[in-house]
Amino acid sequence: MPLQSSGAISMNDMRSQFGISGSISMSSLYRGGSYVDTEQARTDLISSVTDSGYGQAGYTQRFNYGNLNNWSFSTTGNPPQNFYGGRFPFQMGYLYNGQQASSDLQSLNASNGGGSRAGTYGYHIYNGAALNYESGAMFYYNCTNMTSGGNYHVHNITFAVAGTYYVYVGQANGYPYDRYYYYSVSGANSGNVTNKNAYGYTIGNTAGSFGINGTTINVSANQTVTITLNQQAGSIAQEMSISTKNNQWNSRVAQVNTSVPSSGQISFSQFYGARWL
Repeated sequence: MPLQSSGAISMNDMRSQFGISGSISMSSLYRGGSYVDTEQARTDLISSVTDSGYGQAGYTQRFNYGNLNNWSFSTTGNPPQNFYGGRFPFQMGYLYNGQQASSDLQSLNASNGGGSRAGTYGYHIYNGAALNYESGAMFYYNCTNMTSGGNYHVHNITFAVAGTYYVYVGQANGYPYDRYYYYSVSGANSGNVTNKNAYGYTIGNTAGSFGINGTTINVSANQTVTITLNQQAGSIAQEMSISTKNNQWNSRVAQVNTSVPSSGQISFSQFYGARWL
């Protein structure tokens, strides 16, 4: 937890917050020095996500669930999703703020309700074909064919921390079936991108990524941005992320301790809200 935002701060508060033992020199508390970070991987950048359009079986072995941190045996039905005697091997949806897929999802296998394909394919969110329970991005989403339950996934993402963020999209493979896949981004200062075709893009750290070509998001705290997928034909797998970096698709590293000076005079009040790992 960060230091308080008002009131008296003591030396013991500073020791506890920054992991210091013994005496403290104020000059050792400059931002960017031994104790006070300039950046950290944060888990508080997004305050909430609401969604709509989930709950469909997709391309073979895949299911669009939603928030994978909330996945449980009870919410996937009884009988369960009805695929090879169990749940679909690929459970697709989204995670944010460093969340991992739920322990139920990570534990699912052929012997506890996963069906006969569970031991072969495992249960994971998609990044290409990699087994991955936490992408590293501040928001990560993947989906599959939505033709059985509508053609839209809508995400209303409310940001807790003001800043500039970057949207990346890509098809998780090179199949031509995935060419009818479009994103819209609206709200706050998001460029209001409408029905941008994602075909041919791959999530990556290069200038060819979609996020550097028109989907920079500039938000104030508590502003909401809506990201919508419109799928106009079948699709095997697509993915999208929001990152804090314009050259790294899966980052949630952001500025911290911005009120603390890096040189010169320093006072306790400049540590209001300061944080350590």
